[in-house]
Amino acid sequence: MKKVVIAAIMVSVSAFSFDIQAVIHTVSNDSNFPADYSTLQNAIDGASSSDTIYVYGTSSSYGDISVDKTLVFIGVGHYPQIQTVSPSTIGTITLTAAASNTIFSGLYLSGDSNVEPASGTNSIIFENCFIRLTGSQYVIAGATNCDNWIIRGSRIWCSQNFISSGYYDVGFYVGSTNDNWLILNNVFHGNNIQLIEANQTTVFSHNLVLFYQIRFFQNCSEVIITNNMFIDYYSNSPMINFNDGCTNCLFNHNLTWSNYADENSLALPEIPNANNTGSNNLNNTNPFFTTYQGGSSFSYNHDYHLQAGSPAALAGSDGTDIGIYGGTGSFKFNMFGYPEIPRFYYMNIKNTVLPENGTLNIEIKGTTTR
Repeated sequence: MKKVVIAAIMVSVSAFSFDIQAVIHTVSNDSNFPADYSTLQNAIDGASSSDTIYVYGTSSSYGDISVDKTLVFIGVGHYPQIQTVSPSTIGTITLTAAASNTIFSGLYLSGDSNVEPASGTNSIIFENCFIRLTGSQYVIAGATNCDNWIIRGSRIWCSQNFISSGYYDVGFYVGSTNDNWLILNNVFHGNNIQLIEANQTTVFSHNLVLFYQIRFFQNCSEVIITNNMFIDYYSNSPMINFNDGCTNCLFNHNLTWSNYADENSLALPEIPNANNTGSNNLNNTNPFFTTYQGGSSFSYNHDYHLQAGSPAALAGSDGTDIGIYGGTGSFKFNMFGYPEIPRFYYMNIKNTVLPENGTLNIEIKGTTTR
């Protein structure tokens, strides 16, 4: 099965490659599934700039890595729907400026890990990843002049309460000196997750924010905030104000909702307030997801597509749905974090007993992410 999956990657990697001469490397830390390398760091060290590394899903983390060249990393998705396949899990990622233009797709970034780029690390893409934050963790805390990053189609979760200096210091830190960030079609959830120090060049669009108890934006200025859903899924008091932490931000075509608004006669403060601008926002409006258990955070069992007649349907500034399934680009949100390559989901050996020099008949079924 492993060799078949690798073959699919090899014929399908054109969507990620930068150079026609790029080489595909495989890595597995499970001896039952041998690959070119048994450690991810050795695969990185052995690769050349613009190469692709396919990271096989196993039950063990590949640990922390340092990247010093432009590479493409492809995992199996953060929640693969095959019982025998685990996610491709890694720890802290350290990037030098020479790693600019690197892509991370379909990976699981475990708790107690950070993304730590050197200043001047530009044009990084994280897509279809699971970024799990615990303790006082940040994505790219302290880095400067890291421009043109894209974070899309990912699940970003704060799984732990941590308070320092009066703030909940678990966050997705953009940084006021880092420009032209696109944060698109992601799910942010956890009661203390925050977007920190995004500036006027940051676009935050078509995301789903599920949380309670604390403001989501912190020290953000003039951010373009469009087509998002902000869902307070648990509060029994009006503690959340999505204007807090934003100064002169532009709120257009967003939706806010509290699952307890009707039960407790609570209404979230409307966006925008006097400190921000915007229009066409659906304040305190039920989005009517296809499947969603009120009072709960993110679940792979939920279906965040919109029901027919939802007020958020086709209500975005771009004429598409508000939320994670909207947007006009070719990239589409995938619930399980599958990378955008064809994948096999079924294989059956039809004749298990063969004569000498016989032919083995295998039935294979595949699909694409889009």
